Amino acid sequence: MFRIFILIVFLSCQASCQGEASKKSNQDVEQEFYCNEGFDILEEYEYDALNMAWLKEDLDFYSELQEICLERPKQIAGIFQSNNSERVDMGNGFYVEKGSVGKGYLNLYYTTVYCKEELIAYELKLSKNDFLLLERFQKNPDILFNEKMNFRSNQNEYLFYFGYNEVCAPFSKSENLNESEKDLQYYTTPFSGIRYGCRGGYTNGILKNRCIFKKIIHKRFLLEEELIYILKSVNLASRLTAIEYYTRNISSYDSNTRERIDGIIKEIFLDSKKLKMSFLMEDIAVPLTIEEIINLNLESPCF
Repeated sequence: MFRIFILIVFLSCQASCQGEASKKSNQDVEQEFYCNEGFDILEEYEYDALNMAWLKEDLDFYSELQEICLERPKQIAGIFQSNNSERVDMGNGFYVEKGSVGKGYLNLYYTTVYCKEELIAYELKLSKNDFLLLERFQKNPDILFNEKMNFRSNQNEYLFYFGYNEVCAPFSKSENLNESEKDLQYYTTPFSGIRYGCRGGYTNGILKNRCIFKKIIHKRFLLEEELIYILKSVNLASRLTAIEYYTRNISSYDSNTRERIDGIIKEIFLDSKKLKMSFLMEDIAVPLTIEEIINLNLESPCF
């Protein structure tokens, strides 16, 4: 009986110690993840669990991508040999192509901007998990943050830009922009979303372009110069949204401002007659004129 009691005590202590060790291990992982913003989370996985052929394909592709971005950035189109790209005419000689390139584990999303067939700007996007995988195994990680690539990141994705200033007209003061001005500047670029409307996609969620605009106008009323700045931007979706905003708030602008803005809108309408409007709004299945599309959105409570 005494021997059985000793055995039970021993097993209980052993289980308790193992439990404490396991608990400490989990706390360490969580603390590492929190302190290092996820850069050590890959330590949780067994190295042998990764498909090394896929990983090599990712690293080779990323090395080539870096070399092109840093040394010959305008030749990047050759690396996007995908058949799922989408081309959208922005008017005024500009058009945008969007697509993705998949490798082993990596999915790279791109938005390229052309002016009269010349590549002038692009955005490359990786999910945070894809970027952290590359960061863990890349031989020269410092290259990832090279200033020539205009690196910036947010909570869920890592973005790389080339020619950003080519697709957003600069403010009168190009330096020390406040957050509101940066939001407005970004909104004029095709990177803010090229679909015009309120909702779309499989989930019928608010479109990216509209979501950013709602954030901008939530902070303040758009002044004359700010509205004109958007109306003259490269991004057609942003221009259409600005027309919609102006129409809703026309009584807030004086007669001189209205005359000036009406002239710009007239030019947009004339240029848009050459475009395929059905590509700009996902929840409209038939081609419509730009005026008809805007009128449909004026009936919507999306603002």
